[in-house]
Amino acid sequence: MAVKKVTEAEFCESFEKLKDEEHVLVDFGAEQPLAVKVHPLGNEDSKALVVLFHGAISRKPENNITLPAFLNGRKELGDSAFQISISDPSIREDNSVGIGWFAGNEQLPLQEVLPGFISELSKQLNVDRIIFHGSSAGGFAALYYSWCLKGSIACVSVPQTSAYEYRRPTLNKYLEVCWPNTAEKDYPCLDVKALYGDRVSNFVSYIQSSRDEHHVKNHMIPFLASISPENQDKVALKVSYWGKEGHSGTVPAEERDAWMKAAISAESVTGSDVINSYQKSGTEITPLSQAMMRAAGIKKDSESKKASGRTQQERYQDLNWAETVAKHQKEGL
Repeated sequence: MAVKKVTEAEFCESFEKLKDEEHVLVDFGAEQPLAVKVHPLGNEDSKALVVLFHGAISRKPENNITLPAFLNGRKELGDSAFQISISDPSIREDNSVGIGWFAGNEQLPLQEVLPGFISELSKQLNVDRIIFHGSSAGGFAALYYSWCLKGSIACVSVPQTSAYEYRRPTLNKYLEVCWPNTAEKDYPCLDVKALYGDRVSNFVSYIQSSRDEHHVKNHMIPFLASISPENQDKVALKVSYWGKEGHSGTVPAEERDAWMKAAISAESVTGSDVINSYQKSGTEITPLSQAMMRAAGIKKDSESKKASGRTQQERYQDLNWAETVAKHQKEGL
């Protein structure tokens, strides 16, 4: 079956009809189209658009991976949101590239065209909230594209915040294959810290496994340290241990879904509203964090016993991570 190819305008105008397609190719007028999957979810009453980015793709022959690859739609969100998945255009059939951070390539400079495409689609769908979601390399993409669109939300899980902190040979291969004729000064954004250090006009739900040491040390802490004090309320940080060591698969799907649901249902896109919406979901709290709180003499507050709009638990976690970030900044001096 031939894959349908459409223009940006045609995609936005015929969105509902595209739910019957396995995926479509969106033509931006560049040398390479973008593979996009429209999930058969959401309806005319949906008020949010969820954009999903997958992580790195293993190119080992035994894994029998079919390209283009897409992150599965989140059925747990029900009809609350329209959902689309983007396939990284830089991951190649010849196995030369398995990760591209959705930064694009010379045939499709994705960072130049995707923000406008998502913005126009949201207008066509008449949604009032855009949510970007991804883990690992997909988390990097969610952070980048959310930053580009004011008022949007990035729900990220164990994200990379700098491609330069990934395996250097892998990054070099991506640059060599995808940007061979581009000067280093003209590379796409491969580190979001400078962006978020400049301004934060979106909101970030950042979920991190505490036993993913590389991403805690090299991605999470430097990212948090880059954000100025006046913007710290625009990032909700959830760090825990869910029983699995390492990086891949360390955050349960229900945890990620809970934050997306919170982002969709919150009264407004503010830290307090999204966090409160998340807490009402009942996903909090893990037994480990309860034990930590008991050891520190902290009791879980009821909704009616908040002080200055924040619970004791939130203030305790804020202090804990503030000390961690401060230590990182001091060591970097």
